[in-house]
Amino acid sequence: MKQFFTLLSTLLLFTAGVEAQVIVGGVPDTERNALIALYDATNGPGWKNSNNWKTDADVASWNGILVLNGHVVEITLNANTLNGSIPAAIGSLPNLTSLILYGNQLTGEIPTELGYLTQLQYLDLSPNQLSGNIPTELGMLVNLKELYLGDNRLTGSIPAELGNLQNLTLLYLSSNQLTGAIPPSFSNLNSIKTLFLYGNQLSGAVPGSLGDLSNLEKLYLQDNFLTGSIPAELGHLENLTVLYLSNNQLTGKVPASLGNLSNMVELDLNNNQLTELCDLSKLHKLVRCYLYRNRFDFTSLLAANASVVAGGQYNYSPQAEVEAMRDESGETITLSVSPSLGGSDYQWFKNGESIFGQTMVSLSVPSSDNGLYHCVITNSSVAVQQLTLSTKVHIIGSYDMDHGVAKTDYEALKIFFNATNGTGWKRSNGWNTEKPVAEWYGVSVMGGRVAGLNLTYNQLSGAIPSEIGILDGLITINLGNNQLTGSIPTSIENLIRLKGLYLWDNQLTGEIPSELCTLYQLVAFNASRNKLTGNIPSDIWRLQGLIILDVSHNLLTGSIPAEIGNLYILCNLSINNNQLTGDVPTSMNWLVNLSTLRLAGNHLTGLPNLSGLSNLIECSVNNNELDFTDLTTANITMADMSKYVYTPQGEILLQRNNNVGSVILTVPRHISGNVYTWYRNNVEVVGQKTQTLTATSEGLYRCNVINPNYSKLQLGTLEELITLATPLYTLTINTVGGGSVVIDGQAYPAIVSFFEGAIMTLKATPAVGYTFTGWSGAMISADAEITITMDAAKAITATFAEIPVKTYAVNYSVTGGHGQVAATVANGAQVANGTVATFTATPDAGYAVKAWTVNGVAVSNNTTNTYNYTVTGATTVTVEFVLTTGIETSAINQVRVYPNPFSDGLWFENGDDIRKVTIITLVGQVALVANGSVSYIETSALKSGIYLVRIESAQGTTVSRRMVKR
Repeated sequence: MKQFFTLLSTLLLFTAGVEAQVIVGGVPDTERNALIALYDATNGPGWKNSNNWKTDADVASWNGILVLNGHVVEITLNANTLNGSIPAAIGSLPNLTSLILYGNQLTGEIPTELGYLTQLQYLDLSPNQLSGNIPTELGMLVNLKELYLGDNRLTGSIPAELGNLQNLTLLYLSSNQLTGAIPPSFSNLNSIKTLFLYGNQLSGAVPGSLGDLSNLEKLYLQDNFLTGSIPAELGHLENLTVLYLSNNQLTGKVPASLGNLSNMVELDLNNNQLTELCDLSKLHKLVRCYLYRNRFDFTSLLAANASVVAGGQYNYSPQAEVEAMRDESGETITLSVSPSLGGSDYQWFKNGESIFGQTMVSLSVPSSDNGLYHCVITNSSVAVQQLTLSTKVHIIGSYDMDHGVAKTDYEALKIFFNATNGTGWKRSNGWNTEKPVAEWYGVSVMGGRVAGLNLTYNQLSGAIPSEIGILDGLITINLGNNQLTGSIPTSIENLIRLKGLYLWDNQLTGEIPSELCTLYQLVAFNASRNKLTGNIPSDIWRLQGLIILDVSHNLLTGSIPAEIGNLYILCNLSINNNQLTGDVPTSMNWLVNLSTLRLAGNHLTGLPNLSGLSNLIECSVNNNELDFTDLTTANITMADMSKYVYTPQGEILLQRNNNVGSVILTVPRHISGNVYTWYRNNVEVVGQKTQTLTATSEGLYRCNVINPNYSKLQLGTLEELITLATPLYTLTINTVGGGSVVIDGQAYPAIVSFFEGAIMTLKATPAVGYTFTGWSGAMISADAEITITMDAAKAITATFAEIPVKTYAVNYSVTGGHGQVAATVANGAQVANGTVATFTATPDAGYAVKAWTVNGVAVSNNTTNTYNYTVTGATTVTVEFVLTTGIETSAINQVRVYPNPFSDGLWFENGDDIRKVTIITLVGQVALVANGSVSYIETSALKSGIYLVRIESAQGTTVSRRMVKR
């Protein structure tokens, strides 16, 4: 019975669980909802690829999702433009084994709910913009194999709980803002192979317990604030191949146990304060060994006996300044160098200038010989010949020094610090403190002068100040991988001792200053990955000591200057990924010492013969506008031709020759061996394998070209749209007589061309007085409007005939007197049909027009002095006047005008009431006007004849007098 109830309870629980689990899209709805929460929280519509997300499609078909056995097990959305925060609902995916979200724009904190995903094996959230602390709950992910949280903005200490991840093989926490010590619990990471902690602000000692990680192969602790000595326990890591401890504050000796790590491939201890090396002669696999910027001397380096494999990098120079002993006895001061340094050659300097003959281990000078003194020490052994040690400067007498360097140098450094946002630097140890400048981070001092600035990867921003030109003792400037803006200051022309100028990976703008070409000791110039514009200076040839020239990944334009061929000892020329144009100059073949030539990613159109570059190890000319002819001409040969990159190239522009009914397409610059494949509308044109194609069908044409001598390259042409030309025929339209012709309602020239098959409507319109009589030529028709089809050249004529004009007699007179009538045509004259004649009546004083009649018929509603009539037959016009009531009683009637006839003038008697006098010819033309009360008018200018003198009173009444001028 008990067993029955147990089984029943289990069955009920199982059944209840099944009923609660709703399946949507092939997975539990809780898992689907968790994915939708991620989609909504990270701007899903803005993702690069969101195929099927938040649709009814099965979740297994959603981009980046893997479903197994009905559960979401993998999310892979790397580089997919996710923007926003990771939602807490992500913790509702209990079967998730892989969450890959690297390379997006995720912000906010890492949700603690990730700790619920206990099946998780791979978690990658770098690089993004996540902030806040690393959740301690991540320590619950006991199945985790790889954890990537680097390249974010995480703060706080590393949680000790991460030490619980005993299956972890890779931990990447680099390039954040983590602080505190490396947790001792990391000694429990028994499976760890790669540990990335670099680029943070970790402090304290390197835990010796890291030596217990027997599987560790790569340890990256560089670019932190670690102190103390290197623990000897690291020598227990027999599988270690990479150890990076550079850019910390480590001191003391390098433990002898490191010399037993026979699998070591890369060892980087640079930029610490280490004082003595161990024997490194057993590290036979070393490819990279960086020991520079410590306190090692010749004795220590020679004893270490380090070496690297062929082609490897071993860098042990420079080292920190050493002390020079000083003995003051009487009026003599003796400076001496300790023989324990291992030097073999010495040269003493005063105020930066060598002292002739002073090449011994010590120097004695009078105490009155004021100046700055230091010694440069070298060793003739090949193993350390690249190192030059310098003693700290000794001041005799008074000299303007500050913090161990020339005061001008000190002031220039302070300006540089402020101009580049020094307070925001990743590392600024010593800067703006009372420590000697020689102890400031990234600063090298020699003989009381600043000799080097090495501030790479240090978050410098702002413009490089012009005051950098004050530091004329500089030998090396390395400001790569920062956020510097503005232009390269022209004041660098003052840095006459400069050998290395490294400005790569910033945001510098403007042109490469021509002043750079005056730095005759320059050996290396690297300003790659900036935004520099303009041309490569033609004066670059003046830098005869240049070995490295790298201005790649900028916006440089113009052609490569031919003068570049004069840099005879140049080994590395990298001008790739710019906007350079034209042909590579033939002088490039003179650079016989070139080992690296990078021309890729420009718009270069031709290569010269480069067979003289026999020392090339790497060459790239891809992504230009080159073809097989150029590659053949270049004739480049290298020991390892796999490092000769010439593919892909830009598309070629086809040459075309248009004909009627066809177009001839040609791929330019054929060479032997070229094989051509033509395509029309992306379908191969069968049987067309030559350089030239005659297209007789319309469509999009292109051609691919290969050559067996360059098997990696396939050239392609730009697509060419072919529309076959339809024949054009001329239509010549002639007109005879008065008239015009339009084509489809528009006027055209007399000779016009139309495509074959064009159908037009021609319409003839006669001018006034003409009539259309018909078409002749290509078409015969009497219709004014015809339709014509262009199937050949055609000529057609429209003929218009003049219509005969009839004339009629026009007569006009006054009926009953009391006025005159005149017209625009002569009385009794023959007038053309349709002429408009204007008749003008002039009534006597006190009279007005009563009526007009035409051919005996009264004109209705017209009593004006003017009448217009269109002549269509014989015409007789009369006008009748009527007396105006009240005029005789007007005072103006009493005015007497004399003499009549008159000659030189007219007198007016009783004219006080006169307001205006107008003298008018019989044809109605005003000859003279006088205003106001008039008693006399001068008339000598008037011609002989009959005139009407119209007198107007102040009350508006008028009276007229007919007068004769002699």
